Amino acid sequence: MSVTAATHNVKDHCMFYKRNINQFTIADFLLKLSHETWASVFEGNDVNTIFNSFLNTFLRHFYSNFPVIKVNKLLNHNSWITSGIQTSCQHKRVLYVKLRNNNNPIWKNYFKDYCQILSKAIKEAKRMEYDRHILNSNNVMRTLWKLINKEPGKDCKNYRFQSLIINGRSITNHQIIANAFNNHLKT
Repeated sequence: MSVTAATHNVKDHCMFYKRNINQFTIADFLLKLSHETWASVFEGNDVNTIFNSFLNTFLRHFYSNFPVIKVNKLLNHNSWITSGIQTSCQHKRVLYVKLRNNNNPIWKNYFKDYCQILSKAIKEAKRMEYDRHILNSNNVMRTLWKLINKEPGKDCKNYRFQSLIINGRSITNHQIIANAFNNHLKT
């Protein structure tokens, strides 16, 4: 559980600032509040002074337990997905669920026609979006190749595993992981 504080867009990333809120930080926060004496709050006469004292104590523990962290997230570049396409895809799922329990040929034909229309709409939306990218680019060839590589998913990074648990130990050395894998294949 985390609370987003601010968002900044960078070229291909979206940078979020959020508070690190989880069960451990909440438990520590409650523990620190329970150990607080609150003498300045209960012994004060002026309401404003009491409130400011309470707020200062509360916020001191809040800021120390829930620090702001920066999170980078890759942007979703499917800007061709409009709200109409999303609604149509949801309707298609509803139709599919109804069709799954129904063998009516009229429903099957309707679902097939709906899928064809939706497919054409998606292709047209992609084409219009890609044309817009090409028209607004400074380097047309570079933009074309980015779009070509993006379509089959070649623009995604290849994330490899960083560690493997072998005999209850987390191993990060790739040579040890490879040797363990090869030894496992031999047995």
